[in-house]
Formats: sequence, C-alpha cells, structure tokens
Amino acid sequence: MKDSVLFHRENECEWRYVGIWADMLGKSILDFSEENKKIFLVLFKEYDTPLQALQENLQIRNLYNQYKVNKQELEIQKVEDKITNQISQLSDKTELFVYYKKTDSFMKVSYKDNKLTYSEV
Repeated sequence: MKDSVLFHRENECEWRYVGIWADMLGKSILDFSEENKKIFLVLFKEYDTPLQALQENLQIRNLYNQYKVNKQELEIQKVEDKITNQISQLSDKTELFVYYKKTDSFMKVSYKDNKLTYSEV
C-alpha cells in the first residue's frame, strides 16, 4: 500500500466521512504554510490501520448513498450534522490524528508548550 495514495483530495467521497483536509479547517493547531496544510487529512478519530479508515469511509459512504436513493432526508441530515459536529470539535483539540499524504501514513500531531510535535503511528 505504500506505493499508492490512500485518500485522494480531489474525490471528496474518499475522505469526507472520516476527516477533513487541514486547509479546509477554519482553525487548527496545524498552523503552517498553506501548501503543507493541503497534504494533511485531519481524521475525526484514531484508527489502528489505514485499511480500517478506508473501510469506515466506504461503509458510511454506501449508507449515505442508500439514504439518498431512498430519499431518507432525516437520515441524510443526521450524517451531515455528524460530519459538521466532528469538524467543529477538531478546532479545539490539542492533539490530532492525521493522514500525511506525502508519506502515505498516519501521524499524531500534538501541541504542547507552544510547540508542535509529530510522531508517526
């Protein structure tokens, strides 16, 4: 899997159910150049493996599409509200779990004592 990119920024369906790109966040501890922000997918929660994140995204995406086909507006709104809520919660966190596109890996980013610390997971 190291030879491929797990989440393609250009295809929103591939990532929107598990995270958001750092440059799309209004406020975050990831305070660095705009170009670097485009290579960090901030995940809503921690995952044990990249496959687990991909599977969860696919599962939620398929369920969301099923709601759309069946015109279940209430269920669609619940998914949208959950995503919005998860995004707003990221702004206040001092530790984030991210997918780093450049190395195709997961990282933990922590902000402590006015310093960012990166550690590969």
